[in-house]
Amino acid sequence: MISSDQNPASPNPGADGTKKQGEVVAFDAETRIERWLKVSIGLGRFEQTMWPLVLQLGRLDTRLVQADETWPDRFFEPKLSYEDSSALHEHITLSYLWVLGAYEFIRTLCDRVSTDDEDMTPVTVRDILQGVKHRFARVRMPLAKMEAASKHANEDGPIAYPGVIRGVGVAWKLNPNAIVPRRELSDALLEALERRRSAFLKYRADQHRRESEREPQESPCQSGDLDRD
Repeated sequence: MISSDQNPASPNPGADGTKKQGEVVAFDAETRIERWLKVSIGLGRFEQTMWPLVLQLGRLDTRLVQADETWPDRFFEPKLSYEDSSALHEHITLSYLWVLGAYEFIRTLCDRVSTDDEDMTPVTVRDILQGVKHRFARVRMPLAKMEAASKHANEDGPIAYPGVIRGVGVAWKLNPNAIVPRRELSDALLEALERRRSAFLKYRADQHRRESEREPQESPCQSGDLDRD
C-alpha cells in the first residue's frame, strides 16, 4: 500500500477544480459531470454505441474524485477498523475497474479515429488520444495481466501497488520513481475527449458552410425575366 505522505507530481488545475502545489481548489462535481456530458453527446453524433458508456464512466469518475477529496483523517491511520478497511478497499477496487473500462474505451476510440480523414480528426488530436491510451496501458498491464507494459518493461515491475494518497486519491506505484494517480488518468482522458469534440464541431461547421456555398442562388436577371412574362 502506498503511504499517505508520498506525493506524485501534482495534476494540472482543471476547469472543475483540483489540488495544486501549496494550495487547495475546491472540486466542483457539477462542472465535472457537465464536461463528461458534453463529450458524451459529442461522441453520440458519430458513435451511437459509445456515448452511454462514456457518460457512465464520467459519472463514476466524478463519484471517485469526490471520495478522494473527502476521505477523513482516520483512513490514513496505521490501523483501520473493519468498516473503514472495507470502504477503502472497495474504493480502490472501483478505481481499478474504472481504469480497465476506460482503457478499453480509449483503445477502441483510437482504432476508430485512425481511419478518419484529416478534417474530421486532425493528426494532433489522434496523437493526443494515442498518448492517453499509452498512459492508461502502462497502468492497465500490471493491473490486468500482472506484467509490465512493453514500453516500460525495463523500469516497471509486474505489480502495480495500490494506495490512497492524501489530497490526490487512489494511485498505483509502478516502480520506486513512478506513481500514477487515477485522477491523473481521468483528467487526461477527459481533456483529450474535449479536444476530439472541438475538432468534430469545427468539422461539422465547415461542412455546413461548404454546403451552403454550393446551394444555387437565383440571379436578378432571371427573376426579372419571369416578372416580364
